[in-house]
Amino acid sequence: MTTGLILGKFLPPHRGHEYLVNFAAGFADLVTVHVCPTDADPIPGELRCQWMRETFAGRAGIRVVFNPDPLPQTPADDPENFWRLWRESLLKREPDGVEPDYVFASEEYGFRLAETLNARYIPVDHLRSRFPISGTAIREDAISQWEYLLPATRPYFAKRVAIVGPESAGKTTLAERLAKRFGTTFAPEYARTYLETIPTAELERLYAPGGFDAETMHHFVRGQAASVEAMVRQCDRIVFSDTEAIVTAMYCDLFLGDVPAFAWEMVARQ
Repeated sequence: MTTGLILGKFLPPHRGHEYLVNFAAGFADLVTVHVCPTDADPIPGELRCQWMRETFAGRAGIRVVFNPDPLPQTPADDPENFWRLWRESLLKREPDGVEPDYVFASEEYGFRLAETLNARYIPVDHLRSRFPISGTAIREDAISQWEYLLPATRPYFAKRVAIVGPESAGKTTLAERLAKRFGTTFAPEYARTYLETIPTAELERLYAPGGFDAETMHHFVRGQAASVEAMVRQCDRIVFSDTEAIVTAMYCDLFLGDVPAFAWEMVARQ
């Protein structure tokens, strides 16, 4: 069985990274992908590792491992120990700690890293002619680089626009029209959907004094957040919604006389 190694920050993962991993998986029998973050990275390393695992979930022959070791980032940071430290860190996470047969990379460090691991360097799309994209370009303007984003990363970079206002003001119609205008999706107000589909007796109970209790409002808050997150995975750069958590929090105050912690937590997560 032949083995391969890929390492990177994947800040964030993009189509070029996907091509690199797919190429390696077609070349070697088992490929280990090392996600190597630093404390200074603007996107958490655990999240990037999650994105990579989601992207290649169920793919035989591809392992994605998280490598948070505090390693020097360039040979100049530690000239005497740089390559030794990286070798030791990577081999700790390789199958059985054995040196890989191949190192796959699209950058110049690949050749020297392969030498350090007693492996053969396999360059892949070195000039980025297949996928002319970089993590830096995406971080600077993810919306204009949307086509190069992996589906797993798109919810993180998508813009969320909420239409707020009183009842029957046309929020749903406006959100729907905006979504059509921009060729994307919109998330309807979950509470309205809920109230339109429950039996009449239950609706009457809710509108009776004390009917909108904390449990019901909790469902509304979570349902609205779930609606937006479900639609953001299908959107094209932007998703519209006809309400947001802060509005539901205001209704909590109206019906319950207070804003429960769960409502504030959802507001903070927006």
